[in-house]
Amino acid sequence: MRRAGAVRFWVGWLWLAGLLGCARHAGTPAGSEGRLHPTVHVVTMAAHEFRGDIEAPGQWKASTETVIQAPFDAILESLQARPGDSVEKGARLGWWRTYESEAVVHGAELLLEQAQDSSASREAARELRNAKASVVRVPILSPVSGIVLRRQTDEGSRLTAGGEVLALVANNAVVFEARVPADRRDQVRVGMPATLIGASEPDRAARVWTLLPTAAGDQSELVWLKAEGGGHPPEIGRFGTARIATGVHTRALAVPDSAVVEDDLTGKHRIAVVDSLSRVQWIDVELGPREGQTRAVSAPGLKPGLRVIVEEQRALIDGVTVSPEP
Repeated sequence: MRRAGAVRFWVGWLWLAGLLGCARHAGTPAGSEGRLHPTVHVVTMAAHEFRGDIEAPGQWKASTETVIQAPFDAILESLQARPGDSVEKGARLGWWRTYESEAVVHGAELLLEQAQDSSASREAARELRNAKASVVRVPILSPVSGIVLRRQTDEGSRLTAGGEVLALVANNAVVFEARVPADRRDQVRVGMPATLIGASEPDRAARVWTLLPTAAGDQSELVWLKAEGGGHPPEIGRFGTARIATGVHTRALAVPDSAVVEDDLTGKHRIAVVDSLSRVQWIDVELGPREGQTRAVSAPGLKPGLRVIVEEQRALIDGVTVSPEP
């Protein structure tokens, strides 16, 4: 009997031990504590020195136009240039023909049609040949090297003196019109170096050429920049960004671009920091200048040494505990 009781004791003990073990594994398994908290990659916030560059959106425009007009009452005999074409100064773009010459030819053609006999026909044919041989044709020459902006008429059209045929923009009259934020307009000076950045073409060196007058209350100031160093003429109307080097340097707290999250509804910018207890705290920030992939940020409470999450932070809620890794 004592042997059977001992067996029952040990069986009961083993059953209880197994039950406690299952309970422990169902709760917090050994080595699993770290897996309960998502792992996040962080960087340490630090001060960074930024050049005081101003980034301003804009597009290529013509500061002035060169218009080719009919020098006299004329007929446009031919014209090869089309909008967007590049032309060289002095290049022949087509031909004018004077009204008078056209009238003489037309008159000779009528005489030939109305001739009643062979003698009259021969005389009219001779007059027509002479009229065609004496037609006054004047070449249309490009007055500048530049780009054709628009074309107002086609071959065979009749124009009075002064009628527009083509409008060109000279290469030296192509400017980049940038919209500088109003709060930074006082930092821009004529002659400042700049870089013009296009979406589908190489960057261009440039300089501030002129500041256009603006009305009080405008949110931006129009600044014209001229490209330097030659190269193919830019396409009028193409958009880009001007980065103007003001020469002013500032020092500010900074984070990688990937740390900044924009709220799709409000447009506000936020960063997620990890506190001393490894909890996430979202902070609204104001953005400052950018240099490369680094962006200046400012907000109450920001200081060097804060750990900032730089990857997959959008899904994290305020106050959640995480496992930060550098």
